[in-house]
Amino acid sequence: MKLSILMVLLVLLTACQQKKPPEKAGRDTAALITGKVHPEPAAQLHTDTLQYLHFEGNFDYWYAVFIDARKDTLQLVVNDPVPTGYRNKLVEV
Repeated sequence: MKLSILMVLLVLLTACQQKKPPEKAGRDTAALITGKVHPEPAAQLHTDTLQYLHFEGNFDYWYAVFIDARKDTLQLVVNDPVPTGYRNKLVEV
């Protein structure tokens, strides 16, 4: 009889223990500390001034070739050939 009561008490004690839920992988620790989630940054609009160099139409697509202030060459796909009168003109993109 004493053995059965002892077994019941042992089962009840182990069943009543509060266990922590397992931590989920990949949770942001900053969000856990502050309780806030950082919002996604909004899209920003940037403009740049480019100098038109020439038109390349020898490939599958037509390209207008520009140079920026850092002297980097840029190629933009265009729908129509760009007239030669625009050569060395500045364009804001």
